Amino acid sequence: MRSINNFEKAKRSYLTSIRIFWLLFALFYGQISLSQTHDSIKLIKIDSVVGDLDNDNIDELVVVYDSNLEAELGNVRFLHIYKKNTDKAYKNNPEWLLLKSSNKAIYPSESGGMMGSGYENMEIINGILTIHHFGGSRDKWSKTHKYRYQNDDFYLIGFSSSYMNLPSYESVDYNLSTGKIIFEKEIDEYDESGEPTGKVIKHYDTLLHKIDLPRIDNITLGTQKIYSDKTGITVYLF
Repeated sequence: MRSINNFEKAKRSYLTSIRIFWLLFALFYGQISLSQTHDSIKLIKIDSVVGDLDNDNIDELVVVYDSNLEAELGNVRFLHIYKKNTDKAYKNNPEWLLLKSSNKAIYPSESGGMMGSGYENMEIINGILTIHHFGGSRDKWSKTHKYRYQNDDFYLIGFSSSYMNLPSYESVDYNLSTGKIIFEKEIDEYDESGEPTGKVIKHYDTLLHKIDLPRIDNITLGTQKIYSDKTGITVYLF
């Protein structure tokens, strides 16, 4: 069957990508330990969601883990996608098989600034895995990433961000499949005495920026910079 073949291809690809170590895991009270050569990485489950990601009418399991690996802003976080094990031939087979792992799809544990953890939540709708991040202090930001299973892997197909620092609000929506980026900026108008007039100044722009779709395990968050002359918005993609 197509779904089984796709799973086997993705499984082989994943094992190849981590050829320098074996991934050993055991679920117990929401905690997983991965053993690498002589090091131990401890993962603690912080969120999960189930839903059909590969259109085979069987739900996958997606889990976000915190880890004991240090990053620039807190700890590295992992995203694991598990495939339901439908092989009942052996009694001791695990219920879930690891299909994909990424230590780049989730922001580090202290990336939210004064808001704490930048991770907000995730959901699966119509086969799309959507991950939300949120943070800031007086100024607030949010970022959303959308991943779809296609060509035997998970690819980023949508990215959106918003930034609010009164009196202005900025938003960016990027459809990676088409390459279209929409920029919008709203600024509350104030009079000479500093009182709001009730009017909102709006700026709008669109750009085309086609790239190869990043895979969920090799996405580099917040590195590519795009600037809109018409709105004055600078956005760091992904």
